[in-house]
Amino acid sequence: MKYLLIIAFFLSFGICQQAIAQEQDKPLRVYYTASSRGYYYEIALQEPVIKVFHSRDRQVSAESSLPDETWMEIRNILSEIDLKTLPDIHTYIDDAAVDKTAIAQLRVCHGGESYKSPEFDQNKVPKALKSLISKMQSLAVIVESEQ
Repeated sequence: MKYLLIIAFFLSFGICQQAIAQEQDKPLRVYYTASSRGYYYEIALQEPVIKVFHSRDRQVSAESSLPDETWMEIRNILSEIDLKTLPDIHTYIDDAAVDKTAIAQLRVCHGGESYKSPEFDQNKVPKALKSLISKMQSLAVIVESEQ
């Protein structure tokens, strides 16, 4: 009987580990969009590709594949953000009302779920999202400079 319990424990542990691995294997998609009346900018991270758009018709301005190390870094940054509370994050949107800055938004699709932040001023990124958006913007600059 002891052996059956031990075998059952290890089998259930293995199944849990497999489920976690499958969850991590699902493609990760992160979208950062900033727009105003005459301005549009979008960074789309669709594992394993980054795309940058400068027009609302979504014609790709720059595109590149990202190495696995970069994706691991993005996943680590995302793990620090509680995606379930993303819609409730405190944002600031005063300057966009008078066209001082573009309105930005972040959307994350992960594990079959989609999470969207409230709109915020492009120049006043919420602290919880700052590291992720900064990483996305730096990757976009690198990709655009390569093309």
